[in-house]
Amino acid sequence: MNDMLKSWMSEKLVEDFRAGRILPEEVCNELNKFEFTDSIRSQLRVQDVNWLVEKLNHSVGNVRELCINITWPLLPNQKLEHVLLSLWNNRHRSINIIYGILNIKDLNLSYHRQVFEYVKNNWNDFISAELQYDADLALHVAQQRLAG
Repeated sequence: MNDMLKSWMSEKLVEDFRAGRILPEEVCNELNKFEFTDSIRSQLRVQDVNWLVEKLNHSVGNVRELCINITWPLLPNQKLEHVLLSLWNNRHRSINIIYGILNIKDLNLSYHRQVFEYVKNNWNDFISAELQYDADLALHVAQQRLAG
């Protein structure tokens, strides 16, 4: 897909979120991929923290996962950090929440240990999710680690 179309789709998605529209799970699932998330993140502004917090607190499934995945350009932000850690503490476990909390500056070491243990104990699920998000990147990292 060309960059102009990705940018347009990302702009429309963020506009819909800002307007409080409910997006279909399938749309959020398709857009929560490496090729789109950077474009979506580029549309975000500081004032978007409020609707993002609302979506993180009240959405589920693919909508929540996409919102988690696009938070990092707005970090550090106390509201977002609180919600991300609250999701983790309430046993919400996904690849997106892992990367979300690891993007928190000065994250307490205990969270790093929890994430490590979770990934270690759920390695196959973690790799499967990574491959869904960006197969080329995941395979490259795996090859680099195996090589040495």
